[in-house]
Amino acid sequence: MRRIVFLVVAAHALALNCRLLAGDTPGSGDEFTKMKSDYADVLALEGTAKGEILTIAKILRAKPRIAVDQTAASGEYCFNSGQGTMVHFATQPENTAETLFTSLTRPA
Repeated sequence: MRRIVFLVVAAHALALNCRLLAGDTPGSGDEFTKMKSDYADVLALEGTAKGEILTIAKILRAKPRIAVDQTAASGEYCFNSGQGTMVHFATQPENTAETLFTSLTRPA
């Protein structure tokens, strides 16, 4: 009797896993395409720039609370590194007055 119960439970578990895997397959191509689109700028980086972005990503993954969303108020994301130090990233750098951002978005 124990063998029959075990086989029935095992069959149900296997059937459930197969349905979950089969259900995940159709959308996986769309998810991959969306992910490639979302991260195209990061994937295109090489050398020092790639290393910097990956380092920032690792910091944010370890301490997500240091990421501050000020997009509604000022159009910026902020990186609060602590002790009064904060780095600001404009979502639309072409609309800022800072020389660095305008020089990156407009030809000299």
